[in-house]
Amino acid sequence: ANLAEAMSTVENFMREEKDEGEKMRIWILIVGFFMGVALFSSFRWVLWVGLSIILGSCQLLYSVYQLWRILVNVGLIATLKLYKSLATLFKFKSQNSARRKREGLFRSSSFVEFQTISKAHDNDGGEAWRSDNSDFPQAELLRTTISRLEQARKHGRFQDLQFLLSGLLKRNHLGIHDKELYGHSESGTKTIIESFQHEIELSLTALLHTPCLTFEEKSAFFRKERQSLGQSALCLSGGGAITMYHIGVVKGLIEAKLYDRIKVISGTSGGAIIAGMLACRNEEELIRDVINERVSTDFKHDGSQLRQR
Repeated sequence: ANLAEAMSTVENFMREEKDEGEKMRIWILIVGFFMGVALFSSFRWVLWVGLSIILGSCQLLYSVYQLWRILVNVGLIATLKLYKSLATLFKFKSQNSARRKREGLFRSSSFVEFQTISKAHDNDGGEAWRSDNSDFPQAELLRTTISRLEQARKHGRFQDLQFLLSGLLKRNHLGIHDKELYGHSESGTKTIIESFQHEIELSLTALLHTPCLTFEEKSAFFRKERQSLGQSALCLSGGGAITMYHIGVVKGLIEAKLYDRIKVISGTSGGAIIAGMLACRNEEELIRDVINERVSTDFKHDGSQLRQR
């Protein structure tokens, strides 16, 4: 009973202390509120100055951000403009270089001179393209084919050589005649393609001169492969006075000893006139009568030349 009374007394004391603490906190809040109101009334200009500084700082930061965005945009636009200008300049220089190269080729007076100028221009990058086979996936297959042809030819296995050539002598084998392969270099195409064609020529020559095959076997083989491969034709386009350039093409073919291989010649408009002239003359007559470096396109009414250039 004494313990219960003691506990009850302690609880009452703590309750009274708690009530006193609550009252004290309430008084402190009331006093603090009135003191804040008094301070605000007396020093409200300090608050306004502080708020103004804060707002001004925010506006300054926002202005700096906007200025940074403007500078970044201006920098990007200027960079793009500069890149475009440089690209245009380099393209213009490249076009000028290509035009000068073409002019040099056009001024060549013989096929040998044309080849010399072409090889000189290929040193600017064409020769590297010729030896680089990264953009020509058939290069490895061509290299293997060259090796097989060479082994059969050197070891005298002419039956195997005939079999290999029968599958190779056709137009655009492995895409080696695609026009994309003849627009990067003035003096030729990929070195691996030229090596392949050279090995084909050596193999055909070996078959032609070998005593291991009879004349009938050789004749049957070459007749069959010629029919499969077909023949090259010279097609001359029209174009008025521009058709006079066909004479230069014929001159180049004669100098390269390729003209006598052409069995078919066709032409359109002015090209047909040139084709008729070619069909009526042999190489000697063409060189003497037609292929004239001083030929002119100006004629009198009677057909004679007005002046020579």
